[in-house]
Amino acid sequence: MISIAIKNQQSPIILSFDQEISAELWQECQKFSTPGNCLNAYINQIAQTTILPYLQNSYPEANIYKNQECFWELGINGSTINLEQNGTKRLIIIPTENILKKELYINAEWIDIPDLIADYYLFVQIDLEEEVLQISGYTTHTEIKQKGTYLERERSYSFNTEYLIKALYFLGLEKTINDQELTRSSVNSLPLLSRESAKNYLTRLRSKLFPRRELNFETWIALLQNQEWRNNLYRLRLGIPQEWSILNWIQNGIPPSAEQFGWTLLNLNRQGAISKNVSQLTSESENKSFCIANQYTILGQNYELQIKIESDNEGNICTFTLTNLAVGGLIPAGFKLRLLTDDLQSFPDNEVKVENPQSELEIKVYLDEGEKLICEIEPYPDNYHRQIFKF
Repeated sequence: MISIAIKNQQSPIILSFDQEISAELWQECQKFSTPGNCLNAYINQIAQTTILPYLQNSYPEANIYKNQECFWELGINGSTINLEQNGTKRLIIIPTENILKKELYINAEWIDIPDLIADYYLFVQIDLEEEVLQISGYTTHTEIKQKGTYLERERSYSFNTEYLIKALYFLGLEKTINDQELTRSSVNSLPLLSRESAKNYLTRLRSKLFPRRELNFETWIALLQNQEWRNNLYRLRLGIPQEWSILNWIQNGIPPSAEQFGWTLLNLNRQGAISKNVSQLTSESENKSFCIANQYTILGQNYELQIKIESDNEGNICTFTLTNLAVGGLIPAGFKLRLLTDDLQSFPDNEVKVENPQSELEIKVYLDEGEKLICEIEPYPDNYHRQIFKF
């Protein structure tokens, strides 16, 4: 439950956050590699989960940008919210435990990486003891580039508080975002890294205490520009497998590392036997199947993704099915279910899209043993992580 305190139109907005929710978030953040990264993730998650419902009063389609956790593990402060379902307008929340002074600081990754920049940057102060969050104001990417100062040593931009726009007029009763407003400045394109170079950098950075200071900044942001590479670095640093072996799950059950991401086993087969490999799932009985499932929150509603492996006369079939968990719930128009190869390539009939609300989305593919797939849902679920499945 969020409560709001506004004394008058000139006073800052103050939101309170629930003690039970903050305790749950603290437990979730224990997985990060260092106490500093844990605290960074905790503060950002509090800011994100507290502000999102408030934003949705004016922007009903507002949703959390995918894969936030990798930034917090890498020592980057801030979290991104899409103000529209298609992600064309973004806001980055910059939280701090400190009392806001004359200068504010924004990590340069949020300003200079083309795919990560936002339209708006919202500055908030969090009081963990009082369990309140104060929204101080916001600015735009254009304003930061024009009026901010780049600090090379800190790899951050400083921004004077006198240029902040009071948040009340941004988050209050009026919807102030104008599609014609110039909110983003142009930024330089980044160098392209080879996959081999990226692999070497990931190996080098996997155990460094301060990874964002290990490489020259141009190389660092070129590495982070690639979503796959930054997610791989996050998984390497936390000891999370780069891909899930479905064969191992069939043989040994769901491992704790996969359970941490919400995967559960619905059934191995109706006889209770464990198959030795995917090709044997139905070799002895037509009733054998293997099904795993995960639940996600998307735009405030709960959904389930099921992955079922079975066989017919043509080979092994893998069926990906997305359903709304609400009784009688439908999947809204615009949702997509998409399969990609492990190197992010499309293939024929790899995507389905909801044109009119429907009960489920489904894709069936025939697979050979050893093939790898990535499954994506749009809009992206909260705390989304791209995962590679090896069949």
